[in-house]
Amino acid sequence: MIDDEEPTGATHYLSGGTANVGAVTRKGNTVSKPAGAAGKSIQHFLAHVRAQGCDFVPEPRGIDAQEQHLGFIDGTVIGDGEERPAWIADDDTLVAVARMQRRLHEYSVSYVAPADATFEVPYLPAIGRGSLTCHNDLCISNVVFSNAETAVPVGFIDFDYTAPVDPLFDMAVAMRHWVPLWHPSDLSAIYADIDPQKRFASWADVFGLDATRRQRLLEIVRAYVEVARDVVITRAAASQPGFRALIDGGYESASLRTSAWLERW
Repeated sequence: MIDDEEPTGATHYLSGGTANVGAVTRKGNTVSKPAGAAGKSIQHFLAHVRAQGCDFVPEPRGIDAQEQHLGFIDGTVIGDGEERPAWIADDDTLVAVARMQRRLHEYSVSYVAPADATFEVPYLPAIGRGSLTCHNDLCISNVVFSNAETAVPVGFIDFDYTAPVDPLFDMAVAMRHWVPLWHPSDLSAIYADIDPQKRFASWADVFGLDATRRQRLLEIVRAYVEVARDVVITRAAASQPGFRALIDGGYESASLRTSAWLERW
């Protein structure tokens, strides 16, 4: 977190996500990042949900040249590669994030994208297609917490992959990171005592899913893991640095272990 009392003219580079490494900056309380083809559509969606009362997503502040500008959400973000505090693995943290995700879904119900809207989710499997506009990338580094000592989520950031999907797909992506849905041998020590199936059920409970929807959710998780692996391999082969780092870190083999593990559920 950066002190808001420092000179507003100072520019800071933020960590950015896998696809935006080194390309996200903050100046004062405005975050700037590559707009991409979906930038205008993302800003339109954020404006809508904020008008509905959603106060935990960034304020859209327009697009100029090749950048989109967004309001900064004050708090703590656990960046990729950083040591994770033990509370990240707490059941209460998982439920709090799931509840915030459900609230965003509720704010999104009334959203109608303009005819010329452009969205992109490169890792969306066919089974995950749908009509509710969702975040689709609620990994740990895209959730803002009130501070480094508490597990109180206060915001969602990085809406680059916002798009209309089956809401179960948005849940599948989030649960992949928050349950987390990785083979147990690939998890850090803070997850040593978790019960992934119980945590899967806890997330589903927040959304009131019946048995049929829970089974479909699991099927979407499995499909998502497969498609995401293919995307990472392809982008790494194209020398995109964030994805190359994933492959160098053992992502492909870990993903294959996860797929085999999920098939046994």
